[in-house]
Amino acid sequence: MTRKTSKSDQQSKTDQKPEFQLPPTIKTQNVPNTSQNSQNIPPQLPITRQSALIIFLTCNLFSAIFSYITDCDESFNYWEPLHHVLFPKQESFQTWEYASQYALRSWAYLGMHAQVLFIHAHYLKLGKSVLFQFLKCGMALICSISQTNAYASISTRFGGNIGKTFLFISAFSTGSFISSTAFLPSSFCMYCSYGILSCWLNSKMQSGAVFLVGMGAIMGWPFFGAMGVPVLLDIVFRQKKFVKLVVWTLQAGAIFGSVTFLADWYFYGRMTLSPLNIVIYNVFGDKGPDLYGVEPLSFYLKNLFLNWNIASICAYLSLPTVTLVEYIFSRRIGPTYRSAATIFTIYLSPLYLWLLIFFTQPHKEERFLFPVYPFIAFAAAVFVSSCQKIYKLVIEENFAKMPRNKIWNQLFLVVFCGLSVSRSVLLVLGYGGGMSVYSTSLFQVADRLEMVKMNGSDEDDETSEDLQVKPYNLCLGKEWHRFGTHFLVPEKFQVHLIESEFRAQLPAKFVGFWPASVQSRQNTFNDDNLQDMSRYLAIENCDFLIEKESKFEESSVLQPKYSESDDWEVVDGTVWRFLNAEKSKWWARVFYIPGVFEKFCEFDEVMLLMRKSN
Repeated sequence: MTRKTSKSDQQSKTDQKPEFQLPPTIKTQNVPNTSQNSQNIPPQLPITRQSALIIFLTCNLFSAIFSYITDCDESFNYWEPLHHVLFPKQESFQTWEYASQYALRSWAYLGMHAQVLFIHAHYLKLGKSVLFQFLKCGMALICSISQTNAYASISTRFGGNIGKTFLFISAFSTGSFISSTAFLPSSFCMYCSYGILSCWLNSKMQSGAVFLVGMGAIMGWPFFGAMGVPVLLDIVFRQKKFVKLVVWTLQAGAIFGSVTFLADWYFYGRMTLSPLNIVIYNVFGDKGPDLYGVEPLSFYLKNLFLNWNIASICAYLSLPTVTLVEYIFSRRIGPTYRSAATIFTIYLSPLYLWLLIFFTQPHKEERFLFPVYPFIAFAAAVFVSSCQKIYKLVIEENFAKMPRNKIWNQLFLVVFCGLSVSRSVLLVLGYGGGMSVYSTSLFQVADRLEMVKMNGSDEDDETSEDLQVKPYNLCLGKEWHRFGTHFLVPEKFQVHLIESEFRAQLPAKFVGFWPASVQSRQNTFNDDNLQDMSRYLAIENCDFLIEKESKFEESSVLQPKYSESDDWEVVDGTVWRFLNAEKSKWWARVFYIPGVFEKFCEFDEVMLLMRKSN
């Protein structure tokens, strides 16, 4: 005798399905309720957490090893102050943002990383280049954990199809390759964005989403607070948790605000709050970030396409597409169909809000988009899944011989991952030379100088002692913005800046030990981006020089071709090619194609020069 299925049994079975799984069969389009009881039985993930973590970590470790510093702010505003905290006896560059009279950068953010490295630097005695790589690998791990949690929550809430697509988009994109191990507050905020996705989608962890917004905005980058607006509105108006939200917000503000306030008070020597200072400067000040350049809207459109290729287009179209698809299904199936358009609008809104804010700002930089990268991956996955869903309804149900909808998902991922890997490889091969001259050439030359000193010590002890005490002056001219940080400069060298055609403010050096070095006003900083001649060393006092030379550029008095000078010679084995984007065919420098890249691209040369002996 057949047992009749009760309503409660049917509901129990329905609750075990992931919410908004796209595309399921057309016959089961109703959106199930995720009750508290159903959440006790977690659905099976399409890829296990362990496997997902391995995929993310592998990709991010490639970033830690092969990616280079793409933004001079990373070098001078984060690696250099961190170097000063860890090695106050050695020289480190200081920017005007860290001057006590301006106090725009938070020492709390640096303190998080300094605590991790302090033991390794002073007790385990790891070399500075090892510390540099160790921190990048640590950031790769943190990013991988946050990505894995986001993947699991998306798969649980919206189904394995969207979750798996999100996994591969997030792991393999060039945007992730650049941002996952960048030592920048915007990368830190990106980790928080992955965490927000994870917590926001889980009704039991929404306090975590609020805390992550607070941590990212206060200890990282204050403008990250915009990412939390949709989260807060959702908690207040849809989930009716206003009182809890107030408590969570006050707790987050008290914890992260007090840490930041105390760190800034200690280093700057006065009661100040750097997140507030940077908001006042950028939003309410009469100078603002436009002093450092403005870009058209096309800058971000091109950048997002290069970093996310076809996924960027899918992300733009995700909300209108999913709304249209849900409308079609509602009309086709009728009142029994529960549309997911509203819920997707809520969870996709941070993407559109962020793009609206930053696309309209005159001053544009690639790193400003890092915090929204998780939502780009999520939005692209939603778009692909919606296309599969409508394809199943319109094509697959009517034409039996047509390919199944899963084929199009797989094709999308193959094309996306292929283009992403191709772009990442091109960046390393085309622009990695600017970093290699620090990470490789300087250490090779330092070893050679050590050998010369050792060989000459038996003949002339006095000369050997002078060589050991006196550092060599390593100078940077027009290539100052590609400085690889003091973590990658052997102690035999002392870095200086020489005058070039660049006519704006350059970094100075911290004077003395912290916190007095931060509070000191010996350096003449300004917030007008005006050139300060006291920053420069005369070229006659330089022993070594890092320079980029191009056959397409004409020399000048301040920027001569030093390799053709009677005073300088190129050190053997220290020449690295560097892609000249302006003179290369645009279609050959977008994605790496073996043979095409080498044939149709033009290259400059980054080199280490040494002053000739008299």
